[in-house]
Amino acid sequence: MNLSVLNSLCYTVGWFWCVFFGIHDQPILVTIGAVFLILLQLYCTKIKDIGLYIQDLLLVIFSVPLGIFLEMFFIQTNLIHYANSTLLPPIWIVSLYPLFSLLLNHSLNIIKKNNLASFLIGFLGAPLSYMAGISLGGLIFPHPLIQTWIIIGICWGLFLSLLTKIANLIEKATIETLAERHSTTVLELLYDGECPICQREICILQRKNSQTKLKFVDISSKDFLPFKHNNIDYNTAMSQIHAIDEKGNLLIGIPAFAAVYARCQLLVTSTLLRIPFINRILKPLYTLFAKKRLWLTGRINTHLKK
Repeated sequence: MNLSVLNSLCYTVGWFWCVFFGIHDQPILVTIGAVFLILLQLYCTKIKDIGLYIQDLLLVIFSVPLGIFLEMFFIQTNLIHYANSTLLPPIWIVSLYPLFSLLLNHSLNIIKKNNLASFLIGFLGAPLSYMAGISLGGLIFPHPLIQTWIIIGICWGLFLSLLTKIANLIEKATIETLAERHSTTVLELLYDGECPICQREICILQRKNSQTKLKFVDISSKDFLPFKHNNIDYNTAMSQIHAIDEKGNLLIGIPAFAAVYARCQLLVTSTLLRIPFINRILKPLYTLFAKKRLWLTGRINTHLKK
């Protein structure tokens, strides 16, 4: 079956399933149905196109907290009233967000490159969906319809514009990950062999490095010679993770992890690290960890190389 057709069918079935069992206070059935439809789509996409699968999976992950935040705004501003919900949105409405996010790479793919189209579909389409929910008894609008429609439409227009922006960033990151995955060059990874944390991760990466696209270089070894590795000395290599390709290009910190993970078939993780706003969040956290790594492993006084 064509992925777009499957995608549209799953969303339609999922919408009625979640709303029907949601208004009948059956959160377990809502969750089971939504998870099944999401996993079915991800499975079919993974078989046909690994790149689309990565994009779909990450969009599903991002859509849930964004959807919860948007629905909490609607609830706290009294724009929408859900039965038995005063702070957090009910599970049935939250379940619709990952189902909807899967439309962006398939049925609604055309709007990914057009911000105005994204906004208009959100502005016009979302209020209609809520109106359908009202007709089925799932929610009510406490305020006048036109006022509520405009506010919800603007919020959803902005939300969908943000989601399509994220989808485009994920798509770009996925392309970079797959290019790294298919690279035929060898990447050198400089690591601290005396660090227990590093050792555990290197063991995992070595098992996944089936195509020998990585060369692991222990900087704590007596055989480590800086001039053979871009003149990176021991203390510099200890400050952050370093990777070097065959052309001498240097990757430090998060970009190094992203390249290594792509070559070890950890494609989702590699793509996640390449998304700009995720990179900006993780970079200072990793820098802090790198500075405190010796203290965390009890080597603060024993790390200097003889």
